[in-house]
Amino acid sequence: MSPKLWQNAFYVYYAPDRDLFDDALQALRRQDDDVGRRAVLAQARENDRALYRRTWRHPPTRAVLDSVPNLMIWDDHEIRDDWGGRNGDTDPSRSQYTLGCMARGVYRATQRQLWDDVETADPSVLAPSPAGYEHHLHAWGDLGVFFIDPRTARSFAPMAGRPDAGPLLDELEKALYGGALSAVRALVLVSPVPVAFLSSATANQLGHHATNLFNDLRDHWSYYDDRVDHRPELRRLLDLLRTWQAQAGHAVVIVSGDVHVGAMTTIHHAGGSTLEQLITSPMNTLVA
Repeated sequence: MSPKLWQNAFYVYYAPDRDLFDDALQALRRQDDDVGRRAVLAQARENDRALYRRTWRHPPTRAVLDSVPNLMIWDDHEIRDDWGGRNGDTDPSRSQYTLGCMARGVYRATQRQLWDDVETADPSVLAPSPAGYEHHLHAWGDLGVFFIDPRTARSFAPMAGRPDAGPLLDELEKALYGGALSAVRALVLVSPVPVAFLSSATANQLGHHATNLFNDLRDHWSYYDDRVDHRPELRRLLDLLRTWQAQAGHAVVIVSGDVHVGAMTTIHHAGGSTLEQLITSPMNTLVA
């Protein structure tokens, strides 16, 4: 891999971790009329906005974000730990889904603004529609970056008739072959969760049969159970990246996080071609 391909890649690519408080969910469940529910949602939205402001004002975080261009992709903690991995998260009739729509609206008005000129949402709409994905891509000379959004595919998208990350892989393939990334030679694929981490058997055993401690494994690319199977998406993603990298002068690095460890891993294919993956540790942790 030529260092020259990466020499201008001085960006922070991140998926911030922050929790939506469970108190709001309990308060919402206690309401039995629209007036009470709107009041709870309005307060929860303001508290969520304040949490973003407090996090970004944290001195070490502020120093980093002030010093380096930064882009991000959302993950479960924009709403709640393990969002999308619990029963009811994808059911529009449940309170947690309504609260999730509210939190995603706040995310779009704050963090999505880093790369997209999002129109200010109607403040009277407290739980906006979650339609659409949050993926985005950018090209700077030889360097391309694709932020993939499996979180939507695992939570909101199933209710919209898109039960997997297939449309995102379609977008990546189109971008690399004739699209916005067709001229790049170095690709950074940013995924909120690692592309290669636990085996499918381990992810299934822990995520499906164990306690809620391992709910987040249900969102991993290698996970499967009797309800979902993400492995075909994983195979397609790896084949797409491997095939593109096989072209002369091309290089791929996968950047991921979420699992609370930092590591450099190498993904092998049939003992031959490889892909490099960086699993990043948190940029900072706020302690109450």
